[in-house]
Amino acid sequence: RGKPKRILGTGAFTVVYQATYEGAEVVVKEPHDPQVIDGDESTRKAFMKEAMLLFSMSHLNVSNLVGAILSDEHGDSWYLLVTEALLQPLDRFVELILRPAGANEHQARGRAVLQGLADGLTYLHAHEIVHGDLQPKNVKVEANDVAKLVGFELVKVKQLVASPSHSVKQGDVCWMSPEQRRGGRETFASDVYSLGLVMSYVMM
Repeated sequence: RGKPKRILGTGAFTVVYQATYEGAEVVVKEPHDPQVIDGDESTRKAFMKEAMLLFSMSHLNVSNLVGAILSDEHGDSWYLLVTEALLQPLDRFVELILRPAGANEHQARGRAVLQGLADGLTYLHAHEIVHGDLQPKNVKVEANDVAKLVGFELVKVKQLVASPSHSVKQGDVCWMSPEQRRGGRETFASDVYSLGLVMSYVMM
């Protein structure tokens, strides 16, 4: 197994932590209750199908899936998704780099980041993947102002393995569409609404 380092966040579907795997820094997503997946054949197949879909995707503005683990060294079920480690969130980039910059630099670099963000979201939607939680903490900015989307989950099994104790944080609500705030499901349209909010945040 890799070596866990620290918890990065907890969502309705997964707990996310930073780890080291074969000498490389990675981010690991693990369902709160793997047995729910293991105990239902259709859910297990959905997990494996969508994991393969994520593994096959390749886009500059979407975090890369390094691999998926379906069992541990003892053969016990252990459903993990391992992605590349991207450590600078968009809100930190905005507050520490864009806001102190001059107006021209702010506009130019902000537009570059948002173009990449829009391209990444378009790519996900073309593969029929709804992000569902688009907000600054789920956008990472790498070298040369390359934005990468993180934080999207396996939407077909998310509802089945959601943590019953998970509640939406107030800060997350700020980036939701009106229908999500009313308890509606995530959709392509709600992603676009959240994208607009993120764009306003970056450029203001």
